[in-house]
Amino acid sequence: MRRGVLGLLLVAGCDGLIAGVYETCWSLLMERDGASTTLIGLTFTLFALPYLVFAWPAGWLADRCDRRRLIGATTLVLSVTVASYPFLHSIPLIILLSCLEAAGLAVAYPAAQSLLAQECAAGDGTGRGQGLFATTQTATTVFAALASGALFAADPRLPFVLAALAALVTAALLPPLWREVAGTVAQVQARSAAGGAGVGPGTGREAAGREAAATPGRP
Repeated sequence: MRRGVLGLLLVAGCDGLIAGVYETCWSLLMERDGASTTLIGLTFTLFALPYLVFAWPAGWLADRCDRRRLIGATTLVLSVTVASYPFLHSIPLIILLSCLEAAGLAVAYPAAQSLLAQECAAGDGTGRGQGLFATTQTATTVFAALASGALFAADPRLPFVLAALAALVTAALLPPLWREVAGTVAQVQARSAAGGAGVGPGTGREAAGREAAATPGRP
């Protein structure tokens, strides 16, 4: 369990909590503010459009920028947007804010997935890491979906504020966890080159000599 993977599991858990709150409470929140069934359905479509637009540029950013900073910044954006929804009573403003959140998620997802692949591959457990990430995200989604209905009934602000607090705590924990993690592709390549540079000038000849000695019949 590398520190890089541990941080990504926190991100998965945070995303799952927020998704679970939306699964149960988003339509209820929209109804509270007088949105029709058609408009509630439209909010999901309008959320998906910015995600679609930013998905390809987000992948380009993940290949060229520090993925740790991309994930940390978007997690902070999530904490602000999720906490804001129950305090707003303007449907157009809520939709505008959700579009900003969708753009942030579009940036965070490829950054998190590429960093997860990098850290799991370093520990020779890419498949296990991917499975653990998905399991954590799904489990927290189920938990939040079960709990947030009762929280919403007690106070409509409560599930959103608690999910936002989880995002804020996650954003605060990521920098110390990822201090030694390579955030960019260039850093990964530099570390690989530095590891290869440690091979001494005589190592290749010595290895060839050992191989020849261990192979019967070779001169």
